[in-house]
Amino acid sequence: MSQMEEKKDSEGLRTYVRTLRWGPKSNWGQGRPFMRIREIAQLLRMSPPKVRDLLTGDDTVRHRQPQDRRGAPSKLRPEHIAYLCSGGTLQAWADRTLKERAVLFHRRFGEIKIDYSTILRVYREHGIKRKALRYVKTLKYQAPEKRAE
Repeated sequence: MSQMEEKKDSEGLRTYVRTLRWGPKSNWGQGRPFMRIREIAQLLRMSPPKVRDLLTGDDTVRHRQPQDRRGAPSKLRPEHIAYLCSGGTLQAWADRTLKERAVLFHRRFGEIKIDYSTILRVYREHGIKRKALRYVKTLKYQAPEKRAE
């Protein structure tokens, strides 16, 4: 097979893979794909990285960038994150659950209401681990004659 014929076959394969992935040519790179890369790889009996290479080989298709996949921007500004991660706040909230911390945060910053999962994500990003507290019961002081009773 000549080099020209190989190139023509590879272009035909690329077009076929793109059609399987995105549907008709007018839909390429828009919206949701029709088939997953893994499904196309099983259908064509090739590896998923090879299918991915065939999909990314052409510049006419607009590939979604990671920033396109994100949801809405975060409600938290740097001062909110600094407050959540500060030593004083962590010390004061040490015995609180994440849900209680979300309520306390909303009381402090009334314009922002966050879920406990947002606090969990901030803690993970900043390497903060919540350790279990060990409570120690202590006797209240009583006069020795009363303790004997």
